[in-house]
Amino acid sequence: MPYPSLDLTFPNAKGGFDLAGTLTLPQGKGPFPAVVLVSGSGAQDRNETVLGHQPFLVLADYLTRRGFAVLRYNDRGTAQSGGTFKGALTTDFTTDAQAALAYLRTRPDIRPKQVGLLGHSEGGLVVWQAASQPAGPDFAVTLAGPGVTGAAILLRQQADLARVAGADTATIGANFRIYNCLFTELSRQPKSLSTDALTEQLAVVARQRLPQLSPEQARQQVEVLAQPWMRNFLLTDPNAYFPRVRCPVLALNGSHDLQVAADVNLPAIERGLQAARNPDVTIRTLPNLNHFFQTDPAGTSHYAEIEETVAPLALQTIGDWLALKVRW
Repeated sequence: MPYPSLDLTFPNAKGGFDLAGTLTLPQGKGPFPAVVLVSGSGAQDRNETVLGHQPFLVLADYLTRRGFAVLRYNDRGTAQSGGTFKGALTTDFTTDAQAALAYLRTRPDIRPKQVGLLGHSEGGLVVWQAASQPAGPDFAVTLAGPGVTGAAILLRQQADLARVAGADTATIGANFRIYNCLFTELSRQPKSLSTDALTEQLAVVARQRLPQLSPEQARQQVEVLAQPWMRNFLLTDPNAYFPRVRCPVLALNGSHDLQVAADVNLPAIERGLQAARNPDVTIRTLPNLNHFFQTDPAGTSHYAEIEETVAPLALQTIGDWLALKVRW
């Protein structure tokens, strides 16, 4: 690559461990504006490697060539990063992103007042959480970031994926009603309830809706919903953070995103930030792009079968917006 690329570590003082990542710096004399990339759900490496693609490598390369320093890092407990991934919540991942912001602001080759966050999928929720707190990002970009609760996202996701897989309307509707009951029951339970106790409570609801299930089958059906990360994700509402997000925001979704639906989440983001009187909000749905911002005209989201990693339209939209917001 025609620019410096530094493998490094930086501390998460709150967590008590170091995170490993790569910082790419533009050619020429700094200091430079900088972007921190925050990955989606699951244990991700610094390139957000998935199904043969490395979207964060592509994104970092593009933005670095356009004059931005870019820091991407392995999730906690992943590859060379310290800490433990299992049991961590989105709020914990937010402290990792905050540590990345703080680290970049100490570097003489980075402009400390021009450091932003770019989060994909769950990383978008990290962006909202970090931007609502002191010392947050100076600008924020979300790619398929949530605008509604995790429960609402998953209900729509299940329906969209089932439809593409060929399920009929009756089956999709029945599945929706079952999980809506489960999510409602989960929201009623006190947060202090143990994982085992919550699993048992949800299993009772599952058997009421599906009496053919044995008690053990019902437990297996719902136990993932009672796990700490999933429980937290299902109940977290981004609207709790929007009133304190004051930095410029770019929120993007693909029109063919089957995991975080554009027509549900983008309007919610826009309403939330406008209600908070954020003066600088850009919302865009990019046509024919899927959850990973690949060109996907058929809307099947067969990510591994698509040669393209990130669509040029997505790269240019992000780069143009950042160039407009950053004062050189």
